[in-house]
Amino acid sequence: MYKIPNGNLKPKHADKKAHNRYKLRMIRNAQSILNKISICHIYTPCGENQSECDLVFQGTDPIKPTSSLSQAFNSIRTNWEAIIGVLCRDQSGQNYVRYSIFQVQRECVAADINQLLFNACKQIYSNAIKMHRICPFWIAMPKKFNTDESDITKQKEILLK
Repeated sequence: MYKIPNGNLKPKHADKKAHNRYKLRMIRNAQSILNKISICHIYTPCGENQSECDLVFQGTDPIKPTSSLSQAFNSIRTNWEAIIGVLCRDQSGQNYVRYSIFQVQRECVAADINQLLFNACKQIYSNAIKMHRICPFWIAMPKKFNTDESDITKQKEILLK
């Protein structure tokens, strides 16, 4: 936004078509960023070793979030698929995982998903066998955006130019 001489605010893109192209480009960039990542949160509730850890993965590789990725997390609302669970170890030393997979019913940003999944983690952690539980965790992935065949062909044409 910029100020015009009489003091009123005018949108940066005065031309509606240019504004729509800009908006479409931002949506496509956000989709391409969010389709490739997942967030993992691990909480260790044990006394002196109490800690929390957030990791961001692109596919199976951990990555350091960039400023554009952070902006996407904080500003783009999307549907999420989540896995919540508890890492456990029985008395014989065998490790296992108790988990549940679900879809969040409303669109939200990463900060909102953190609070929702934290509450779900507390519930599944309390339901696990007390002597076996080690730490709760959650993994959240933006639900894949629906793409049309026409959208794919348009994107292909743009890439070939």
